[in-house]
Amino acid sequence: MQVSEFKRILEIGLGRAILFLQTHDATPYREAILEACLHDTRYDGQAESRRATYLFDVIAQTGFQEFYREPILQALEIASDPNTYDSLQLNDLATNFADQGDQAARRLVYDQFVAHLTSDDWGDVTRAHNLISLDGTDGFLFAVEQFGKRLPACSEQEPPYWFPSLEKNWDDDERTYWDAAIQRAADNPHLAAYVAFEQERRANQKTKTSRRKPLSFMSYDQLKPKITHRTTEYGLATWGERANEADLECAANDLLALAEQTDILLLRKYVCIFRERRFPLDPQKLIDLASQARHEPPSYDEDDRFTPQSRLILTALNALGNVSHPEVRQLAFELVEGRQWIAHAAILLKSNWQNSDWSVLEALTQETFEPYDYHGLGMDIRELFEAHPEPKAAQTLINLYEYGPCSECREHYVKALDSIQAVPEWMRAECRYDADHDLREWAAGVLRD
Repeated sequence: MQVSEFKRILEIGLGRAILFLQTHDATPYREAILEACLHDTRYDGQAESRRATYLFDVIAQTGFQEFYREPILQALEIASDPNTYDSLQLNDLATNFADQGDQAARRLVYDQFVAHLTSDDWGDVTRAHNLISLDGTDGFLFAVEQFGKRLPACSEQEPPYWFPSLEKNWDDDERTYWDAAIQRAADNPHLAAYVAFEQERRANQKTKTSRRKPLSFMSYDQLKPKITHRTTEYGLATWGERANEADLECAANDLLALAEQTDILLLRKYVCIFRERRFPLDPQKLIDLASQARHEPPSYDEDDRFTPQSRLILTALNALGNVSHPEVRQLAFELVEGRQWIAHAAILLKSNWQNSDWSVLEALTQETFEPYDYHGLGMDIRELFEAHPEPKAAQTLINLYEYGPCSECREHYVKALDSIQAVPEWMRAECRYDADHDLREWAAGVLRD
């Protein structure tokens, strides 16, 4: 296998890399493997499984753990920012070494937790979970004792939410940890401080939850003034999904009544209501908004986010996925054929489907696009498959498995293939070693059965 191809499959986390190393010399691929260990290559660090388990399996297959151990531990120790995805992956890998009895790695994992506590909530959680994975209840007690030492001096940096607010939702481990903290708190003032803080926080959380009326359960009369004053469209699609027909039509009428010079954010919020529900009136206004995609490519601000105008176009495209109309299908193919808005155009076919469309998508997914565009295309195809789960989709889904940048999405592609009995045996074998934890678990269960 060419080094470039090995690097590609390693970076997206295919189990093929591990299977390959089981029967081939790893020497030509050492630098590619080390690079993947030192730098988190996930497309979406928030959604995808952390890579350390996968990478440690790769390292194990090389037979040269020492080649990777020293640069990994050294990079963790000197990392300038402990809360980047790179640093947190290094911490995970150090935990793997520690789990195999490496005492230097164990000390480093504990030292890193203490040194960087309260520097970042997500980083704190990751490092604490590594202590717990190593030492169970003892690791948990060490972590929360350190939090307790910083209370109340660091009241602006609260400990993580280790426990659901309702005890009935706790799992066995959470009950064990809490019982141990209560027991040890009697003799440890730092644990006592943490326990008291956690009890008060959960009590306050229950009170706030009981007083809050979710947006999705409001009538339109209750919702309408909030639409104007909200700073984002968050929650409006869920309201639209649950609304009764009368309320939904009232919202549609108000959308149509908005003047052309309406603030973009307000217009976008109204359009977002119809993300999961068919627009019940004449959809021409939505079609006109989405049709701007023909002439306006996606544009971004200084933070690399969609500008308000591009965000409005995207919201309209999503809403039109629920609308059956010849102009919507025509727009879909104009965008696809012109390779415009390729990350979002395919969704227009959801309610305008024809039997030949899987062949169009199959050809499209064989092309090379930027990761954002290929990922967005894959997300749309996931929705299209849910609406049209046909055997003709098999090769499209295989293409997405092979080239999609996101391992979390890959799990959905494989399960979609499985639902039409089209998972190739080679894919089942690879999935047992995939970077996605849930996909590994699924494949192990399937092959065991």
